[in-house]
Amino acid sequence: MGAVSRSSSTPGRRFNDHAQSASRPSLITWEGRGPACSHCGAVFTLLFRRHHCRACGHTVCSTCSPYTEYLPQFGFHADVPQRVCTRCAIRSVNTSALERDAFAFVDISDGVAVDLDTLDQATGTLIDIQSDAAFNAHLMNHFTTCFRSAFAQAAGQVIIKYEEHVRLYNIWKRAHPHVELSAVSEPPAPPTEPPPSARRAKQNRSPMRSGKSAEPRHVTFAHEDDEEKPAPQPDTVPGPSDTTTKLVVPVI
Repeated sequence: MGAVSRSSSTPGRRFNDHAQSASRPSLITWEGRGPACSHCGAVFTLLFRRHHCRACGHTVCSTCSPYTEYLPQFGFHADVPQRVCTRCAIRSVNTSALERDAFAFVDISDGVAVDLDTLDQATGTLIDIQSDAAFNAHLMNHFTTCFRSAFAQAAGQVIIKYEEHVRLYNIWKRAHPHVELSAVSEPPAPPTEPPPSARRAKQNRSPMRSGKSAEPRHVTFAHEDDEEKPAPQPDTVPGPSDTTTKLVVPVI
């Protein structure tokens, strides 16, 4: 369990949460102003006030939220304690550390393209999140959205090397092993150039040299100043022999 302290439940106790939220919005969405505590069902009155847990956003009473905790992983300042409910107060240290790692990625990837190393590290975080049932649901939504946005930005680069294409595909398969990409297919083996002997044999295969009449059904004569055009290649991702290729943004 993280650093949690028990706060006084007197009605006059001051909290800096509202001022803090106004200066720096958190990732947590609060529940509506319900008439009763969402945990114990006690009805709120003028003296029995309603509160919101800053970790889960639930509407709770003072009895069900007697703790304060530092919650930088949800967008709050690290030096301002926030009210938390009894359920959020018992989260493990490992879950809190994982939430901080996830928020760090959300913070740096907000509108900024990230490199493949950072995206690869975020993939490991995503795998750990999916196996942690206590991970914060609000942060999970933000992290997933930022991860997919960062992946789309990386895939949408106009120029990308073949090696980066392969690595980007592997990152997606690690993060979403059961979700197929609609635009970025599995990278094929890089095409190889034909040997020089094959190119010379192709140039020597002329219907006029063999004495046979050229049948016009499949023969096209080029002008003298035209260069020989290569045979059409299949629609695949070029390999290392090519310098660059365009990667289509996946529809996620």
